[in-house]
Amino acid sequence: MKELRTAEPSIPGWRLLVADNVDDDAPAHAWLLYTKENYVGECVLVYDDLRSDLFRTQGLRSARPLPVNRRGIALFQHRDYRGQMLFTDEAIPDLRARGFNDTASSLLISGVTAWELFEHVDYSGRSVLLDSRRYGDPAAIGLANDTVSSLRPVP
Repeated sequence: MKELRTAEPSIPGWRLLVADNVDDDAPAHAWLLYTKENYVGECVLVYDDLRSDLFRTQGLRSARPLPVNRRGIALFQHRDYRGQMLFTDEAIPDLRARGFNDTASSLLISGVTAWELFEHVDYSGRSVLLDSRRYGDPAAIGLANDTVSSLRPVP
């Protein structure tokens, strides 16, 4: 995923940032921009205001806000932050209740809290402890694809 801090990127010359964490002065929301409808295609993380002319001139087709100034975790249905998204800032003992059981293939963690993900409901089975950063594919997460069934923040 490419990351930029300008609302007027010039594709193909994105201004890249090399940083794993969001700066303290980041806005309340970042945006995940996609080159195709329904959150598919190339994904770009943008920290500035989202303007409609960005979509017209740069060929972007869908976008969604991502709260970056609060502790939380965003789970995505497909690798590279594509597909359906579930954001939470609290423990979920059973992802079936949220319609996201055995679905996550990538994730973004914001804030300074680590998260523990489990392969079974009620915080059981194999688990992994993840810190604040991006995990674009199942191998980076450390669990088999589509096996997360419960999760909780680690104080």
